[in-house]
Amino acid sequence: MASAPIAVRLPENLISAVWDYQEREKLERHAALVHLIRIGLQRTGTLIPEETTQDRQSGAEARDWALKTGPKIAASLKATKVSNKGSEYRDADGKLFSIRCARRRNNLVGLYNTMRDRIDYVVGAFEAGEGIFDVYKVDIETWAKHARPGSSGTANKDKLTLLSRSRLVELGKSLGNVRL
Repeated sequence: MASAPIAVRLPENLISAVWDYQEREKLERHAALVHLIRIGLQRTGTLIPEETTQDRQSGAEARDWALKTGPKIAASLKATKVSNKGSEYRDADGKLFSIRCARRRNNLVGLYNTMRDRIDYVVGAFEAGEGIFDVYKVDIETWAKHARPGSSGTANKDKLTLLSRSRLVELGKSLGNVRL
């Protein structure tokens, strides 16, 4: 996604709110501005064609968001984190699973093959509204059978598989809504 520098005069109260958001979300200032603009454009229904694909920066932003969101979803499921990195958890029955999070306009969740090979199931958490997630569970055998490979031309094409929200709804089990 191409970018260009712009200069805009903003009222002090907006600048203060942006910097507060930037600190709270632990983002760089430019990333906070871009994120807030994207949220505003999404809420107005404005389409941004570049948003249909993920580049290195938007992928990193999505990963960071998911790594912050996943533990909150896990807490609501009363799961315990297995390692300090990634999104691997253990449920009350001792089964291993991974939480895969997607923002409101994203209908796909991905899973690296290395994680797929060591967990029992996947939890897909799809943002339905501000702080509200629709959560689904699918066993790993079903994931492996129905997930598709990553998009061609991407660095991780052969390292991960993707499953859509509609397939998770169809093939998995709803765990209800989670409010964060």
